Amino acid sequence: MVRAVLCSLVLSLIVIGCDKKDDDEQVGPVWILNVTVRDGAFPNREIPECAHVKWKYRDETEDRDAACRNSNNFVKVWDKITEDVTIYYRVECAGYSPSVEERADFSYALVDTLADGQEVILNRVVYIYPE
Repeated sequence: MVRAVLCSLVLSLIVIGCDKKDDDEQVGPVWILNVTVRDGAFPNREIPECAHVKWKYRDETEDRDAACRNSNNFVKVWDKITEDVTIYYRVECAGYSPSVEERADFSYALVDTLADGQEVILNRVVYIYPE
């Protein structure tokens, strides 16, 4: 019981900490990767409760971690975009093997700088398998 309450509290803090609506308006154009994580053994089962997206830019060696989930149960990864961007990402989740590393390309030319939502969005589904 206590464990469930603590998990709920941590998840709430993560979601609150990831809500950057105020920041989005000040940041300017951004790229956004929305990753839906599913159980490879049961492909219709989403597993948002523990998924973390480890990601890095093409020329980086250190991973960054994102665990920002929204009401649609996907992990949202985002950063400012000023030129074409390539990132590499994988999903990690306790009790599951990590996913293979995948690539996402964001084209700055797709940003509509006259629109309110100045963003380039990719939606991806990643399957991970129990260990």
